[in-house]
Amino acid sequence: MPRRLRRGCAVPKAVWSVAVALFVALVACGSCLAQGVVPRVTYVDPIAGFTMDIPEDWSVQAAEYGLYIISIDAGSGAGICIRQPVVWFFESAKPPEAAARELAEGLSYAWGSPAEVRATGNGGEWEVTMSTLDELGTLLNRFLFRQERGRNYCVAAFSRPEIAEQFREDLRTVFATCRLVDRPATQIIKEPKYNAYRMTLPVGWRWEGEVIWARLVPGYFTWKVQSPDGSLGAFSSPPALFNVTTPYMPPSQCAQAIVVPGLRQYLPDVRLEDVHELPRFGAYSAGLLKAFGISDSARVDKAWGDFVGTAGGRQVRVRATMASFMIGSSPLLGGRGDWFFVTCGAWAPVEEFAQQYPLCRAVVSSLVTDQQFRINQMAAVTEVILGKDIKNSDGSKRHVRGMADTRDYWSGQWISKYIRR
Repeated sequence: MPRRLRRGCAVPKAVWSVAVALFVALVACGSCLAQGVVPRVTYVDPIAGFTMDIPEDWSVQAAEYGLYIISIDAGSGAGICIRQPVVWFFESAKPPEAAARELAEGLSYAWGSPAEVRATGNGGEWEVTMSTLDELGTLLNRFLFRQERGRNYCVAAFSRPEIAEQFREDLRTVFATCRLVDRPATQIIKEPKYNAYRMTLPVGWRWEGEVIWARLVPGYFTWKVQSPDGSLGAFSSPPALFNVTTPYMPPSQCAQAIVVPGLRQYLPDVRLEDVHELPRFGAYSAGLLKAFGISDSARVDKAWGDFVGTAGGRQVRVRATMASFMIGSSPLLGGRGDWFFVTCGAWAPVEEFAQQYPLCRAVVSSLVTDQQFRINQMAAVTEVILGKDIKNSDGSKRHVRGMADTRDYWSGQWISKYIRR
């Protein structure tokens, strides 16, 4: 994809950093969001080594230490458990019973109340459940530890009580369908200039990329990876930034106006075959920005696009994840505002696409931002979101006992102890 980086009107850096937090890895309070009817799809991840059936607007993203996050905003690197559940997958360092008992003990210590642990009766499966209290209220936690193909793994789900029933069937399906799959031989590459991130690629694949340091999108990752013969691969393109002089376009319009011209340098005869919109993601993201007091007029849209063209004498399909984002609009300007468009995707020969796309998509999901790089990048977001006191209904500041100690324990000791890297 060509570089289409344009400067827009001046916007506070912290506000635009929120946009980066939502979408830098995508290319992804209050009352419950209406779920509607969202079909489920079978997600297969050969790099992580698992498969499960999830709602079609959920995504998967690797985190630290071999943890994978599955949620509506996982692709943004967020995984915020507020209006929707968050699911985890990881391979466990110990067999199911030992892992479950040790986790229950650790959770009880960290949160000051007992966790329940039991054998489910489903083979050698063990379950840990617990209700915890964080800055946003009660959180329901469920972990299922299993052994399969000589490998130990866990699938876990976290949800708020007010949304648990709404997503009950989705979570039940996740637990019922999560299985292990074969993995290819892989290699880990690290972004060489800034140590910004790492990715897991099949052995022999090539990587190229850069980190963009534009004022409005600091530290944006652009990259391309491909198999030795170039027939399979994945990419993340530079963002297209627009100011108020350009009317906002959802992905269905950007696909033809921006993506097709960009792909023509690789596929001269490329054509747009289909766009599939994911409306719940936009409503969810805009709702979060409003709930955090950032914007009452944000517009967010996400979609998949399928493009077909000829490369090297073969028909190639490119499937792109596309997102448009406008943090605020002006009634005086007819609802216009500064906005940007981001995209990432994968390609494979048309006749092999169904078989090869899961591998290419899994490479996209394997990207993990370096912890220190992410901390520096998110400093402005922390100031805007986490730096704001969370209030009780009477306006007083909400206090949760031991929250700092609990957070340190959870993010440090627990992950490094229980997840097999």
